[in-house]
Amino acid sequence: MLQVGTRDRSAAPGEQFTVARTRRRFLAQSYIGAIYTHRAGDGGPDRQTAGADFALSTARFRGAQVLEFSGFWLTTSPAAAAGGGSAYGLRLNYPNDPLNLRIAVSDVQPGYDPASGFVDRRAYRRVNPGARFIRHTSTNPIVRRYSFEADLDWRFDPEGRLETRRPDLQVLRVDLQPGDPFEFHVLPMLERLPRPFTIFPGVTLPAASVYTFLRRQYRYQTAGLRIVAVNGQVEEGSFYSGDRRQLTATVTVRPRRGWLLALTGDRNDVRLPEGRFTTTLWRADANTQFSPWISLAQNLQYDTVTRALGWQARFRWILKPGDDFYFVYTHNWIETTTLATLDHRAAAKIVKTLRF
Repeated sequence: MLQVGTRDRSAAPGEQFTVARTRRRFLAQSYIGAIYTHRAGDGGPDRQTAGADFALSTARFRGAQVLEFSGFWLTTSPAAAAGGGSAYGLRLNYPNDPLNLRIAVSDVQPGYDPASGFVDRRAYRRVNPGARFIRHTSTNPIVRRYSFEADLDWRFDPEGRLETRRPDLQVLRVDLQPGDPFEFHVLPMLERLPRPFTIFPGVTLPAASVYTFLRRQYRYQTAGLRIVAVNGQVEEGSFYSGDRRQLTATVTVRPRRGWLLALTGDRNDVRLPEGRFTTTLWRADANTQFSPWISLAQNLQYDTVTRALGWQARFRWILKPGDDFYFVYTHNWIETTTLATLDHRAAAKIVKTLRF
């Protein structure tokens, strides 16, 4: 259970947040759970969310195979006048080797609004089946295993019209003996835009348009156990009314035990009849483990769209297992003629575990 209160600040009134979660296990690997959230004090009506979820699992299906069946249901209030305010879904999973099969279906109604959480999309029904086949090798001195996978994703509006198709077809994945994987993906996409979509400042795609486009993706990474590891991805092909090329790369260095340094760059070059634009994101991470009990994690990020630079540092001290102290500092700048501070904040947390 979590109770959080925020105080008044300028135009933002103070609020009270309540979150309660319970879960009970039964049989060997199954559970049933419930959740309740409440948000009050922002000047409007109190908003609540209630829900339940379950999972039925066994590792003895057909002898020694795993089979999982799970589901959830959530409702929020007050619900919108049209369409209801609930979300629900079911999932069947057969995660075995060499064959992995799964299918999930869900529905998010137009009025679903978890005030103490978030939702990235409303008013859709989703069907998401997937399958993967893995072939291990025992005598090949170079290749450890091959795998092929299809992850299909269809989303429909409440009237049953297809709005989004996002299949990810992993044509081939090869894992080398040291643990270096190479992947090739094909993504035949479809997007129906129910309203104008501003994809970039000054670049807007019109409403009622249906776009079908084909993307190709190549990935390669070296095993993480190396002192210097590289992770690269190239994605190219058509994109809405034009085309896009994305280049992503991460270099990770472990100069000594307890140290991990990483630098990531991501660049998108988008060419559309409505306009052309380029975005770049840079991220640097430095994680330091001074001892098994004390660590410091830092990350620095900048992107060319918001022109914002952000830095976060998190210090953790494990006093003993279950008892922790955290200190987090965040500082954000905006690039104008110089770097000007947007905001900065600090937070501390103490965790004490009582065993009985």
